Amino acid sequence: MPRKPPTVNEPKRPPLRPDEPAPAFLGYQTLPSALGTDSPITGKLNFSAPTRIDGVLQGEVRATDLLVIGETGSVTGTLRAPRLVVLGLVRGEVKGAQRIEVGPRGRLYATVETETLIVQDGGIFEGRCRMWGSGGEPREPSSGSSPKT
Repeated sequence: MPRKPPTVNEPKRPPLRPDEPAPAFLGYQTLPSALGTDSPITGKLNFSAPTRIDGVLQGEVRATDLLVIGETGSVTGTLRAPRLVVLGLVRGEVKGAQRIEVGPRGRLYATVETETLIVQDGGIFEGRCRMWGSGGEPREPSSGSSPKT
């Protein structure tokens, strides 16, 4: 008799509308988790490969590739990664990111430095954001969005 694969309890997601393309963050479900839900950690972690965090971390994370904070993940502290996807909770600072994406249930309460910030419908970003262009220089405000003095 063939064995059934183990079932995984994943959070239920709202169905996509037929005309809506699948969001990029759905592909991150298959990324192996480096920090599971039963693994609270305090300290510094460094990653050199695409990494997913589904547990609780307080401290500092440095990644040289994609960093995903999963639906059950919670990070409080400083994150440094070229690409960050927030599906869970992040509180603190995000530095040196080229791209930050907050999923529909993601919560980002932070001061961030990034080239691109994307917040999906239902996602939350609360904090400060400093953005720069592809050359690393701060972006100049457009003439229509400059503050009035």
